Amino acid sequence: MVSYLSAQGGERGTLIFLHGWRSEAAVWSTTMAGMAAEGFSTYALDLPGFGSSEDPTRPFPIHDYADVVAGFMQKLGIPRAIVVGHSFGGRVGIVLAAEHAPLVSKLVLVDAAGVRPPSLRRAAFFVTAKALKPFFSPRFMQPARRAFYRALGAEDYVATPALMETFRRVVGEDLSPLFSKITQKTLLFWGEKDLDTSLSFAEAMQKAIPHTTLIVVPGAGHFSFIDAPERFFTALKSFIA
Repeated sequence: MVSYLSAQGGERGTLIFLHGWRSEAAVWSTTMAGMAAEGFSTYALDLPGFGSSEDPTRPFPIHDYADVVAGFMQKLGIPRAIVVGHSFGGRVGIVLAAEHAPLVSKLVLVDAAGVRPPSLRRAAFFVTAKALKPFFSPRFMQPARRAFYRALGAEDYVATPALMETFRRVVGEDLSPLFSKITQKTLLFWGEKDLDTSLSFAEAMQKAIPHTTLIVVPGAGHFSFIDAPERFFTALKSFIA
């Protein structure tokens, strides 16, 4: 079961919002209400494993998440929508736009993931995680386990224990080969100080995706749409007008 929020405002168009890892649909509530007031129908999904949605029955690659959104649109009779994705949700949006193109009229990527190629550091992390799994298995070792991975900058890996294999699959996939297949107009909205998906990601997307506009928010971090809500709302309205 996939849980979702909606705010109906009229027939100017439909927007679908996709949240990041360890987040949920409610993170978009303010933006959804604003866009509904502008006459748009809006939906935000709790992607499988997050919010009130059920966990995947097996480890999901990113393409499975895109299929879930496509199925959601089909079930609700949404033929086409503007897709807005933050971070991990941006990964899903990239796959949707490239591989389910008729469903996506425009694409908005907010501090999106998907650029970083596999690296020796990432490979070493997952080898280490597998080797240390028996050591951290006892319940009393869980605080030490979380502290260890937090120190490695990999808190997301342990914060969603039911999704560890899904997380490994998602972050291990480089989506840059899909960028040239995105024909929709695309808005890139990025925090200048984003430490999770750096501005270099946006610059790589801007070079590879044919029709892009990049907006960089000075001083904003990985949640640029929350750090600068009015600027994001204005940019979104202008882009989809």
